[in-house]
Amino acid sequence: MRRIRKRLVTAMGIVLAATVLVGMPASAMSSTGRNVDDGGGSSRVGVPDPKDVVTNEAASVRPGFVPPASGSGESPCTWELVVADDSQEVVKLNASGGFNGLDGFLAGRRASLNGAARTYSATGRWWSRYCPAEGLEGDGVAGGTAALIPEGEAVSVEELILRSVDTLDPPDPVVTVLPEGKQLVQFPSLFWVDPVYWNTVRTDTQTAGRVSSTVELVPKFSIWDPGDGNEPVECDGPGEVWEPGDDDDYFDCKYTYRTVEGQPFPFTATVQFDIEVTATVGGAPAPGNLGPYEFLERTTELELGVREIQVVESNG
Repeated sequence: MRRIRKRLVTAMGIVLAATVLVGMPASAMSSTGRNVDDGGGSSRVGVPDPKDVVTNEAASVRPGFVPPASGSGESPCTWELVVADDSQEVVKLNASGGFNGLDGFLAGRRASLNGAARTYSATGRWWSRYCPAEGLEGDGVAGGTAALIPEGEAVSVEELILRSVDTLDPPDPVVTVLPEGKQLVQFPSLFWVDPVYWNTVRTDTQTAGRVSSTVELVPKFSIWDPGDGNEPVECDGPGEVWEPGDDDDYFDCKYTYRTVEGQPFPFTATVQFDIEVTATVGGAPAPGNLGPYEFLERTTELELGVREIQVVESNG
């Protein structure tokens, strides 16, 4: 049973709407895109305020892109390189701009700004393209369109994490419950996860442009729900494998049914995987915090019958 929705969203072919956070005063950005001097001699030409950045049909430009000359007849649009290295300047996708495969998984645990994930282009460069509306006098800003466009594929570390989780995709756990068959009222039921399943190494590396991420899924806890309405048993580990002659008093992963009413019971065994991540951007450790993330869960469902032992008294 899967308790996590994993929707992989790739950056190629997707329309981006983005906000760029750069180390410059807000007064140096204009909602009209006109030249603005902040008093220190700096100016930006044709770069709209982030709130005016809207969806553009261009998902990306190729690495090494050289913009056409504005006003030369090649293009009515104004291009400007606004981020030269996104490992130094932060670019994050707007919550309405695309990557929506993180809901319920990394939400609230990621580096975020208004629900946005930090994003990197293949070269580290991002362009602003502003196109005035046709038929308007002057700069046409009021009806123009603007977009922030990555040079090469745009990707977030979190997207690479999702790709790795999707690739690893561990199966539902293999478990054992003793006694085999029906359980016994007033006698402990023992359970454990198969050691091979638990000890399997699960790692995957994904790379896109300058960004690389390695994910390891490490099982941490097993949770056993007896299905009779009582609280689940939580074990720090897979549970102990029973061997003939073992004393069940020394087992932590166990449960004792007290009644047969309602049986068979919907018994579930859940393994929680810790998601451990290392990531680099351009060969250097990725900035920001990576995790902790919500556990990845895999669940096996069983139907357990329960019976009573009949005791025959003898007055011999």
